[in-house]
Amino acid sequence: MDMTIDELARRVDMTARNIREWQTNGLVPPPQRRGRIGIYGDDHISHIERIKSLRAQGFPLDIIRQILDQSGESAPEIRRMASEVLGPANLTGSMEMKRVDLAEQFGADAEHHLASCGLIDVVDDELLVITDTRTFDYVDQLVAAGLPLDKVARSLTHMTDHQVASMQEFVDLYRHEIWEPFLRAGLPIDEWPAIAEKTLQLRSLGIGLGMQAFRRAIDKVAGKVATEEAAKIEVPTPARKNASKRS
Repeated sequence: MDMTIDELARRVDMTARNIREWQTNGLVPPPQRRGRIGIYGDDHISHIERIKSLRAQGFPLDIIRQILDQSGESAPEIRRMASEVLGPANLTGSMEMKRVDLAEQFGADAEHHLASCGLIDVVDDELLVITDTRTFDYVDQLVAAGLPLDKVARSLTHMTDHQVASMQEFVDLYRHEIWEPFLRAGLPIDEWPAIAEKTLQLRSLGIGLGMQAFRRAIDKVAGKVATEEAAKIEVPTPARKNASKRS
């Protein structure tokens, strides 16, 4: 089926501008030319839909380009390795919950506070989703211990922001030292197993390093606060026993 770029864009639910960008990046093959008009066919639709599918799985465009360029024999290996590298790690799980149950458990403002720190997503008028059940349990325990939910949610937001910044620095180190040299080499297929193994190892080590750094921070802050609070305590000086006898 022959199409102009605007017709193709409507078929694949994209803009013509995005299609042209993918062409510039070498992802989409150029059209056939009939005079000054570019003509696209069903192969272009299949090609674009494959790219969109890979994007939905989390693949970046540089890897997608390599997958599309590889032979049929090596492309599955790249996809398998890339899935291991890019797959999510340490997911704690999610669950649905009735909005009325959340309000009953934490109060009428709970939805606002927990949404502000990314812990819930509203589904509809009746349901919401707890995005991280383990963190939700910790929040529940902190509130049960007497801490206000709004302040717990605010602290969780600050902690998450700091953790993201820390992990971004760690990931940037990996990117500059491991990934970019591999990318400049053209993502050679024979190096994918080593890169995948190293990436999984670094991700695991990054999680461990982040958790240990957080524990050290807790000890440091808690120790400082304990020292400061101890200095504020006035210990009464016991009266001397002999003082009453001399008087």
